[in-house]
Amino acid sequence: MTDVDSDLGQEMREKAAGLRAKEAQEKTQGVVAKAVPTSRLISLEECKQHVREEDCWLVIHGKVHDVTQFLDEHPGGFDILISSTGKDASEDFDEIGHSKAAKDMLAKYIIGDYEGGDAAPSKPAQALKATPAQSQTQSPNPLVKVFQIFLPVLVILAAIYLPRILFPSKQSS
Repeated sequence: MTDVDSDLGQEMREKAAGLRAKEAQEKTQGVVAKAVPTSRLISLEECKQHVREEDCWLVIHGKVHDVTQFLDEHPGGFDILISSTGKDASEDFDEIGHSKAAKDMLAKYIIGDYEGGDAAPSKPAQALKATPAQSQTQSPNPLVKVFQIFLPVLVILAAIYLPRILFPSKQSS
């Protein structure tokens, strides 16, 4: 073996050793990063304070994301993101059918864990309450149901026969 071959072999062994050392260091840092939680617990009340274009947080699958810098880049427009603030937006996010790339991109905006956990509420309590219009049509009172059916009929009959009674035509005999 020549000195040149020997020098090249030594150089390659040193580079390989350096790469192994760097990989080991990265693995160690990764373990340390995983062992020490870096995120904080964020309540819904705190999230409700960040619902503007200048300061926009979203709660998706148990994580709180500060998407303020992403608003202008969002393909669906910034207004759809703003409308999902102040609540758990997991269901909204899943209904759209985001791509894997979009889901992966979301990770870089995480600022903490949602105090409410990972699951989106099935229905907000207000959504379970009937609106006034629904409560009128679903009234258990039978008298209300009778009026709902017969009142329109009475109005039509009055429109037909009331002019005949009030303004009878004069017939000559």
